Amino acid sequence: MKPDAFVDEGTFARGLADYLADLRSQPAAEGAQVMAPGDREWRCQAKRDAEGIPLDAANQQAYADIARQYQIAPLTRLD
Repeated sequence: MKPDAFVDEGTFARGLADYLADLRSQPAAEGAQVMAPGDREWRCQAKRDAEGIPLDAANQQAYADIARQYQIAPLTRLD
């Protein structure tokens, strides 16, 4: 899609922002929230940026084995 073939970029951006604000403000089922495409993924990305990426036990063991093999201390957090 090439929006600038129809309208200037600023008008398109404002229209999209207005649409998303209206969409997200719609009533939701009890205990739920109306989200736009990508909202869940951005929320998940922010959480993983802050807390790290969860690994299953098999991957944790594999990384620990590699760390031992190369005699490096495994990282638990990047600060």
